[in-house]
Amino acid sequence: MKEDEAKAVPGVPNKLFSSFLRKFRTSKSLRVEIALLYTLLAIINIIFFSVMIFENQMDLLIDNFKYHSETLVKTVATDIDRFEIGPAQDQDFTRLKNSLLTNGIKSFFIVDSSQNIIQKVEDPLSTGLTLPENLERKIKELTGQSAILKSKYLIDLNSKDFTVQFLLALKGKDGLTPYLYTTISVRLIVERLRLLYFQIALAVVWGVIFHFFFAVYLFRVIFRRLQVLQSASHEMGQGNLQARAEWKKVREDELDTLGDTFNLMAGRIEDTVTKITKINEEIQLELTVGKQVQELFLPSNKIFKDFKVAVYYRPMREVSGDIYHFYRFNEKFRGFFLADATGHGVSAALVTSVIMMNLNSIVSQTIHPIKVIRKLSAGLNSLLQSSFFASAVFFIYDEVNKKILFSNAGHPSPFYYRKRTGNISELAITGGILGVSDEPEESLEYSGMSVYVEPGDRLVFYTDGVTESMNKQGEMFTLERAKQILLDNSEKTNQEILDEYLSALEGHVHEYEDDVTIIILEVPS
Repeated sequence: MKEDEAKAVPGVPNKLFSSFLRKFRTSKSLRVEIALLYTLLAIINIIFFSVMIFENQMDLLIDNFKYHSETLVKTVATDIDRFEIGPAQDQDFTRLKNSLLTNGIKSFFIVDSSQNIIQKVEDPLSTGLTLPENLERKIKELTGQSAILKSKYLIDLNSKDFTVQFLLALKGKDGLTPYLYTTISVRLIVERLRLLYFQIALAVVWGVIFHFFFAVYLFRVIFRRLQVLQSASHEMGQGNLQARAEWKKVREDELDTLGDTFNLMAGRIEDTVTKITKINEEIQLELTVGKQVQELFLPSNKIFKDFKVAVYYRPMREVSGDIYHFYRFNEKFRGFFLADATGHGVSAALVTSVIMMNLNSIVSQTIHPIKVIRKLSAGLNSLLQSSFFASAVFFIYDEVNKKILFSNAGHPSPFYYRKRTGNISELAITGGILGVSDEPEESLEYSGMSVYVEPGDRLVFYTDGVTESMNKQGEMFTLERAKQILLDNSEKTNQEILDEYLSALEGHVHEYEDDVTIIILEVPS
């Protein structure tokens, strides 16, 4: 239900109800919500019962008013019927005046049939009495009644101030037809109305006091203990594992039981976290050792020093699933290897260790890229039974013919920049990832390619932690962006280009979710 469609509660102003409704919907505190709802219901209850009492009593007052008005007018008419009124203030006029005063009438007019004022008496302590504009019509109505329905007076009841306006035909003399016009206040009704206002005010005050003390009781019994629980929970969330919900648990109700349960849970959490922290410290120490061991596999760049190697190697955790290595086989051939095991952390690091041990054994037998990749894939499958996989690229550099021979086992395509033309090309994937197939080595479908290079050409190798890294919007860094950075900075050194990559990554990546490796080589002259 929309707020502008909400129906106002009878007796409650729309603005007040809408304000309560808006605060109730936007509040995120149960205590505030209940306080607002309780206040609204208290106001509605007080107003509802006050209005109901007032309306019922007003109905009774109006009925009594009508009854007392008729009785009072008849009494007045009977008392003054014996007096004959003329133009002069004689003895009958004085008696009539005293009779009216006895019945509480202090102001009145005596007029003739032409609405001329014959006599006028005013009470100096009350507001001035005036003749009604429709006096002529009232006189004609009074004199024109049939003999059967003829009455000596006409009355108008005002239920707002409980007054009676009446016109009474008097006995005249000296050829005068006089009429008495006055207003009577029914004192009994007015006094009862005042008493009603007092009773309603008393009921409102009592309702406010009752609801106030009940709210205080509710807060002390329920919300104060809930607040202690909330504070203890918040402290634990901030890292204070010794926080407890402490109060005098003398009621032994549900909240006392909840407090004891919370403290028991908090104690167990503290013990568990303490144990886990100790285990984590031991694991962290082991990972630090593992990182140091893994770094032993990382080669010195001296073998490719003339390639002006620039390397960025960033494990997601202490140990990495990325691994690379440089080889010098003889005076003619040098080799480079880059692999990325599936996953990250300890399991991926163990896979890379297995890969490197196998690779070092294989290159002692052959350095042909296709044969190396085939043997590596078959050996990985044999050892790990297709439980872990890895992508890899292996190339050898023919220094005599200025040529690169490579085989790419499912690894993100490295790309190279041709200085002479200013174009970028990719070293395409030439086979599936390592360790997937359990076919014999000679049956594995891997191929190779060769690329002639020239001095000044650049090669960029990377893992998918670079191109697949995402920003807050879920957008990847992409291979196209990596290529463009190389094009835009082709005149810079390898290290400067690497710095541009790192700057772009830091500005793009929201949170690293994989190991990151970037290696830039420049073909020497």
